[in-house]
Amino acid sequence: MQAEGQGVWRMEAIASHQIPYILVAAAGGNQDARRYAEAIADMVRAITHWPDGQKPLCITCDTMFTPKSAHPGGLVMLHADRADARHHSISLVCTDCFDRHDLKDRCLARLNGQGFDFREIQVHPAGQA
Repeated sequence: MQAEGQGVWRMEAIASHQIPYILVAAAGGNQDARRYAEAIADMVRAITHWPDGQKPLCITCDTMFTPKSAHPGGLVMLHADRADARHHSISLVCTDCFDRHDLKDRCLARLNGQGFDFREIQVHPAGQA
């Protein structure tokens, strides 16, 4: 995706069942997995420690996640499309929304409705057209 004036961003959907594999890879030293594991830990802290009424919401339908609610179906992570990306945004997705075929389009619509100007572009590896 490209955000006007901000360069190229990557959106990745990660299913909840992939989290154990990410944690194992992070423990083994994989830097990408470590970044994801840190983001996942941030979301767990938000669910368990943020005050009621400020808990994380599903990015597409506003389902609220609490320690007693159904667990998320996954998460969507947005980060700069570069190897050393240090900043990211992470949002939870409820199971119903995560399983929809139009998850990417719904996420883009929600982000653009919040004042962003994201649009999907095709990014090719260096040296390819």
